[in-house]
Amino acid sequence: MKRMILSPGSQVRFRVRDGDWMGSSWSAQTAKGKGDVYVSHREGGRQIKTSFHESGQWHFSVLKEGQKRLEEHTSPYFGVVKNHSEIASGWLHAMRITVPRSELRVGYQEQVRQRPTIDIPTDPSMDVVSIDLLLGEESAAPIRVDRAFLVAHMERGDGGQAVILARPMSIDTPVHVGISPRISEVRRGLRDQGWDGTCLTRAVIVGRDEVEGFLRQIEVAIDPE
Repeated sequence: MKRMILSPGSQVRFRVRDGDWMGSSWSAQTAKGKGDVYVSHREGGRQIKTSFHESGQWHFSVLKEGQKRLEEHTSPYFGVVKNHSEIASGWLHAMRITVPRSELRVGYQEQVRQRPTIDIPTDPSMDVVSIDLLLGEESAAPIRVDRAFLVAHMERGDGGQAVILARPMSIDTPVHVGISPRISEVRRGLRDQGWDGTCLTRAVIVGRDEVEGFLRQIEVAIDPE
């Protein structure tokens, strides 16, 4: 699917959807006068966002609302990446959001204002949808990825490019098995924030890929207990 190239300062919202089965919505925005790109899980956007700066520093930023839960003197920045390797001439792989089909739910009402959102399709034969943010130089040739769904092609304020691509993938281990300790940790944190365990909610597990260096986010459903 071909989409128009969005000018610097633009914002797009997207989510994975399979009929009535949906994931969380996300937003990505470029800066007008510089090469920065910001990505947020919309429900968690008051607490944390992902920042990709023109300087080359990428990190998760804990915002004012989230800092209330940090211990004193804890840095609001984590997952910092400063060194990058090209995946193709002029292109960097900055971020991957993984949305397992097993984590889609029917009837979940996000606690965010309803906005126009790009729906990313799933493939019933695959386990997850991977949504990748690729950052390119102004002169970088178009990048091609097999079986990719183009979510957005955005210009950055420094003349560079930001491309968001989604594609179906298979995984070796189900999410709730592979990262079960992290999910248990999230449940405890939600309880500390007042969740009583009686209603469906959603969360994101964040980290950094130790091999390729991109920032990683995994979307999960937190079902009632």
